[in-house]
Amino acid sequence: VNKANEVGHNCENCASQAETEAQIAKDAGIEIITVGVKTDLFTPGFLETIASGDPKLYYSVSDFPQLDETIEDINLTANICQEQQVQTLNPTAAPVDPPTLSPVDPTLAPTLAPTLAPIVPPTLAPVDPTAAPV
Repeated sequence: VNKANEVGHNCENCASQAETEAQIAKDAGIEIITVGVKTDLFTPGFLETIASGDPKLYYSVSDFPQLDETIEDINLTANICQEQQVQTLNPTAAPVDPPTLSPVDPTLAPTLAPTLAPIVPPTLAPVDPTAAPV
């Protein structure tokens, strides 16, 4: 039965498939919350079977207006629409990677640093004081 009170079909195979799929979800760590609205086809035992938890995460309401009133409790259980506490993080400096050296080509000969040739001061030839000027 849906919200417009339209009656659907009763399918035993569908219920079995729903139980199988619910178990697969539970095994994957997913919690299942079931909500039953008491109508002509209401089956609380089935909804409790597929619900997770102990106690079961199963809610039962008598009609759709009551569902609207109960939805906040369901949201709290599911942790839906809760104000999340914001964790403030203190920023840290980004790590600085050490400089990387270029690969060395082993076929190249090492180069020497340039050096200056020694400066030799000029030497003067000895002067003979008795010689005539040229």
